[in-house]
Amino acid sequence: MKLYKFRSLRDLIGGESVDLNRTLEILRTEQLYCAPHNKLNDPFEGLFSTVETIGGAYGSGAVTPTIKLSKWKMPKINLEFSQLMTSYKGSTTEIRHTSLGELSSSNKNQNVCSLSSSMSDVRMWSHYADSHMGCVIEIDLEEDELDLYKVIYGKDINRYSKTKFEEINIFDVLTFKTCHWEYEKEFRIITGKKHFSISGCISGVHLGIRTPDEVRDDIVGEFSNRYPIMQSQINRETVEIQRGACLGKYKGDYA
Repeated sequence: MKLYKFRSLRDLIGGESVDLNRTLEILRTEQLYCAPHNKLNDPFEGLFSTVETIGGAYGSGAVTPTIKLSKWKMPKINLEFSQLMTSYKGSTTEIRHTSLGELSSSNKNQNVCSLSSSMSDVRMWSHYADSHMGCVIEIDLEEDELDLYKVIYGKDINRYSKTKFEEINIFDVLTFKTCHWEYEKEFRIITGKKHFSISGCISGVHLGIRTPDEVRDDIVGEFSNRYPIMQSQINRETVEIQRGACLGKYKGDYA
């Protein structure tokens, strides 16, 4: 499946080359950097709530919710939280806000690399590719890649029963985000390692509509015999960014 890594190509920040070199390093080494989850840009990352109902009793027919994993390892709850709470009679509910740092799980120190299933959203280019001056690295990964997870979105922060606290799976927490981020169409590589190999998986590089000429020429000069380098363009009808012409020396097939 095609996934996309949005990257800046900004050369100098405070006199020091930062983003450009990091992006070039991905293309040279075919490895993605995976950041600690608490270094990501969402302040709600890794946060969730535990719920304890005190007193009262279940109404007739109440069912305790369970969490299941689908093909994409997305948590599925078999009963809406509101249904569960209203099934209690004469009870009070205590909600405690907590985070992954409080889990005793041995795998709680996981790192994350964010990808998107689409390169066409104007906002993604604006936010993550330096206002269209950067690029998108196209990566072709197997759908059954063990470290690849699809993010699901919801209105509120995830809630779990307090009695199930020690059973909370870090991957369930890290694959859930609030609906503010739904436009990202995010997939995540979640791993205990700092780098994830994409050797042989880079299937193209899409340059932004505002990528500086000198940066474009450098990338085409170094990589066009290795990857398809394409100049993206705007689609006025759909108001999206789309793939454009292939630049440079690449002679292979592109699908």
